[in-house]
Parts: sequence; C-alpha cells; structure tokens
Amino acid sequence: MFSRHHTQGLSAPNRFPILMTAFLAVLTLGALHPSTAQGATDPLACTGYSQPRVFLESQAWYRSLVDGIGNDYGNVHSGTCFPWKQKISGIVHFDVRYIMYDTAGKLTSVDIQIQDPGGVHLVSRLTTSHTCPAEQTCVFWISLDADTTKTSYDGRQEFRIRATVTEPDGKQGIVTNGWQAYLANGKPYQNYRSTDNFTEGRGWYTDEGYAQARLDSPVPGAFGVAPVSGIWSPHVSIKPGAGGLPVTGSYASVDSDFDADPEQMGLVLLDTASQYVGNLTLDTRRLTNGTHYLFLRADSDDSLGSANTGVIKIPFVVNN
Repeated sequence: MFSRHHTQGLSAPNRFPILMTAFLAVLTLGALHPSTAQGATDPLACTGYSQPRVFLESQAWYRSLVDGIGNDYGNVHSGTCFPWKQKISGIVHFDVRYIMYDTAGKLTSVDIQIQDPGGVHLVSRLTTSHTCPAEQTCVFWISLDADTTKTSYDGRQEFRIRATVTEPDGKQGIVTNGWQAYLANGKPYQNYRSTDNFTEGRGWYTDEGYAQARLDSPVPGAFGVAPVSGIWSPHVSIKPGAGGLPVTGSYASVDSDFDADPEQMGLVLLDTASQYVGNLTLDTRRLTNGTHYLFLRADSDDSLGSANTGVIKIPFVVNN
C-alpha cells in the first residue's frame, strides 16, 4: 500500500532476498564484440571499466494508495555503473542490476536506447521472463553491450537503460532514465542536451505516462566532481514527463530505503503534495564523511486508486 502521507512511503512486508541469476548471457547486437575484457570489473564499486563510472539507479513503482483499492504491483529498480560525462565509443559494456520488490508482473525485456538529435536508437536489447514471488525481493544482473555506433551523431547524448514489466492485467510498467555521456565514433558532432547536469529517473505506466525525478546539478559521486561540504544546495526537478499525470507528491531525502523492513526514512529534505522544481538545502555537517545517497521521488496518483512513481538514487561524497 502506498501511504497518503508521503513521508511514510510504502508499507514493507517481511522480505527474504532471493538471489537469482548472477549474470545472464551477454547480448551483442550485430555480431559485434566488447572492446574491453570484463573479467576485472566490479559492477558495484565501478572499477575495472575502460572509463570512470558512477553507480546510478532509477526505480519505477506502481502501488495502491489504500488497501483494497487500486492495483499494487510493486516496484522495479535498475542500476548500473554509468560513464557520466565521459567520452565513449564503439561497444560499451554495462552490467545492470535489477531488483524486483513485491512485483506482481513479469520482467519481459531490458534494453538500452540512445537519444540523439536524430532520434531514438535501440543499441541493445534482451528478452527475459523473470518473475518474483509475492512479498519477496529478487536481485539479478544482466550484462548488455551497447553499440554506440548505431547513433547518428557524436557529442553529448542521452542513454536510457530500460526494463519493461507486463502486469497481470496486461498493462505495462517501465523503469527507465535519462543519463548523459559523450559519443566519439567519427560521426557529425551535435549535442542532444544543452547540459551534462540532467540525471533523471523515470517511471512509466500504461495510459499514465511518465513520472520523473531529476538532479539538475553535477553528480557529486562522479569522476572529476568535487565532494560536497558545508551547505549543499542541489537543483532538482520533480514533475510529470511525456504524457504524465500531475505529480501529487514530491519527496527528497538522504540515505532512505523504503524497501527495508522497517522502512528507513533517512534525512528528509522535501515532502510536498505537488510537483517541485528548485533547490534543496542539505547541511552536510549532519552527515558522516564518505558516500551517501540522494533519493528523489515523483508520485502521480491516478483515478484508479494507485500511484505511478519515478525515482532516481544518486551517490554523493561528503568531505567536511
């Protein structure tokens, strides 16, 4: 159940993690091969890749607002070590972690798209049939190789790492994102976005469009970005995306975990019953030095008694 009081989040039944497939077979489009060996990579610490990376996670939830009213189809997380603001070319390998919490449907496909000024390009795709038992947590990894040569342009382009869930009623939910990297494949140079500082998590649901939560500031956990100290005031945008319903809840916090039992609320920075575009204020001296996580959530209540939600979870480093 999704609580009407947004700081309460979702009820968390007892969960026992199930570790499913450790790594599925690598999907390589066009009979191409990865340009680097992957044996030495650490897909959580983001080490061993050809370029610096940072672990970013997007989430999509579809939960009932009141017990017995509306469908409650759980949530899906999609996270990977991403080369934020880095120059990449050719075949780029991604180890993507998927987590299913109380997910009623079947994870039917995962894919990577790149949006450039010429349109959306499918650069990797895998058909799956993963399910997760009721009130359980299932974690699995999928390896994908993105053929970045399939785009029309070099320059700053947007990666969208997506997973599609088909629900019991036939409708679909999608967890996806919008993350920026630079392509260098000898193509004409034209940026898709005007800034690197567009790091977004998106939840999509049939007939309800996108609910989106975005960091509009540099990613403090990424290579070349200084740790934060003192007062940190990142700019965020929590609002509907394409075809989206109005956002009825904007939420921002530090180190929260709504899938824990009991829920971990973390340090709440924002909790309002509408969309929000503006700066947050965090006194980092309230935190220990080291890595923490900024959690941004957009909730869009529908007329059926459920809420479509998009989430972005971003690491940041504190150094006071």
